[in-house]
Amino acid sequence: MTTPDLSLLVTLHNEAHLAGPALRSADLAIAAAEAAGFTVERLIGLDAATETTRRFCAQPVIAERWPCRDYDFRDPFLLRNALARAATGRWVAWLDGDDLISENWLVTACEMLRDAPPDETWVIHPELNWVFDGEENVFTLVDQADPLFSKAYLYFNNYWDMMSVYPRDLALAVPYAPRRPEQGYGYEDWHWNLATMAHGVLHRVAPGTIIAKRRRAESVSRANARISAVCQPSETLRIDRFWGPHLQPPEIPS
Repeated sequence: MTTPDLSLLVTLHNEAHLAGPALRSADLAIAAAEAAGFTVERLIGLDAATETTRRFCAQPVIAERWPCRDYDFRDPFLLRNALARAATGRWVAWLDGDDLISENWLVTACEMLRDAPPDETWVIHPELNWVFDGEENVFTLVDQADPLFSKAYLYFNNYWDMMSVYPRDLALAVPYAPRRPEQGYGYEDWHWNLATMAHGVLHRVAPGTIIAKRRRAESVSRANARISAVCQPSETLRIDRFWGPHLQPPEIPS
């Protein structure tokens, strides 16, 4: 059996019919990637899914193209770890079931990973996050190789969310930490970005690509804000390891 180039992994919980536009955008992006010669595996992960969401996925027009795996983690990060283990592609891409991706997203990310230097591991992010529904914003993501990138920013905020494409081996080597809101921790995507940087991974941006992210009334990010969550401790931000090629220590006058 030939290994697919890419596994597109969609996470669903209570999105129901809202997953329709998400999967439509995914199908268009997959078609563009396949036209460029890449092979793509489809897989949906259901985590404690509602009955309406299950019925949506069981429709023949969906089920014939999108196989589903059923889980009961009630944790989006543990779900991602399980889907990465279930995937068979060389690379993995993520899509939340109520978000949308630009048609060029997968093909551009795959081309960047294909052409990456063999001695480097890259995580590819979209250039823009377009937030809609419960909030309206557009965020520009910063490439780690960009002069605007500052490691110091990562002490205070997260540059990149989870909607990314990267080697499946990295997903297995650096799994997401589980949610721990009862301990005051959150922002597991931020923590994962830091953990991968500790492994020497570079976070790159695919020019001209967009992910439209639906901001729900009750989302993980809003739950984090409500409890004033902080990112889990990270080796990357240890003060004795902080200075690196992207940020030099200030000169101290004698």
